[in-house]
Amino acid sequence: MFPKYRGEMTACWRLNRLLGACLLLCATLVAFAGCATSSQPTGKAPPAAPTAVVEGPLASVVAPVSAPQARSVTTSYDASAQVAKVTITIAAAPDVATAQTRVMKLCFDVQKAVWASNRALREVKVIVLGPIRDDYANIIDDAYGVADVLAGTAGKLPWDTLTADGAWSRYDSTWLRPTYTPNWLYGKNN
Repeated sequence: MFPKYRGEMTACWRLNRLLGACLLLCATLVAFAGCATSSQPTGKAPPAAPTAVVEGPLASVVAPVSAPQARSVTTSYDASAQVAKVTITIAAAPDVATAQTRVMKLCFDVQKAVWASNRALREVKVIVLGPIRDDYANIIDDAYGVADVLAGTAGKLPWDTLTADGAWSRYDSTWLRPTYTPNWLYGKNN
């Protein structure tokens, strides 16, 4: 170094070192402040589980039996045809067997509640949707299962002693998705 600039360089070096220490101290304080606010209890209760959105003319009948598992429920009732349709969207299940069990239970609970509501009905169709991957690996809501019951069948079913499994084979029409992987419709084995 040149003797003429030595004093200036030392002062500049000291100033940079002081500035770096200040920045490090500020970053440490900000980090501690973030930890302190995130780890201290706020005294508030944790947020409640989201409540399913239930819409349509049968909402008051369907909501109590579908609420624990449903993310959303849409009901419709065609008075001239006397047909009720209930579409329930649920969250993903860990495997296909669990999803199918959920579908069968939801269909049973909804069918039982709607038929017991004393409405003039000829048919009740329950459709359960859930997340799957489409052929492009996007997550979409699509059918997990369907249960369709006509009035003649509903009148013969012992709803109070029947189980979801026992009722499934006695419905007029049922369908369960066999797999939740992409390309299940357009795969090489179809």
